[in-house]
Amino acid sequence: VIPALARGLQEKLSGNDGAALTSLLTGGALNQFADNPASLATPAAAQQGEGILNQLFSGGDGVASLVSSLAGNTGIGSGVLQKMLPVVATLVMGFISKNIGGDATQLTGLLGTLAGGGGILGALKGAAGKLFG
Repeated sequence: VIPALARGLQEKLSGNDGAALTSLLTGGALNQFADNPASLATPAAAQQGEGILNQLFSGGDGVASLVSSLAGNTGIGSGVLQKMLPVVATLVMGFISKNIGGDATQLTGLLGTLAGGGGILGALKGAAGKLFG
């Protein structure tokens, strides 16, 4: 899931419509989800995630395609993924936002690591180190 989100984010940020996502990631609004994971259980977290997914994957058909692909690759049912994915998107974007600390120039390296699928644990460990000292 994380590589798919990171690749979608990379693609959108490299295009003309990346300004809104850059603003979302650097504005700090998503940090609350990294700071307080219990907030992921709120309807606001799911709504935020749905908005993120729609931006990254161009709406319903793109999100449905992602869900179908993930279901096929993981064996997790589509229904479960449809409910889980918005919250996961909010969590991942919250940690990315918190990790870059408002500095959009740090997005490229972090997203490259996450999108490649390799070093995900290292990237998350680095992010956790920045968050928790």
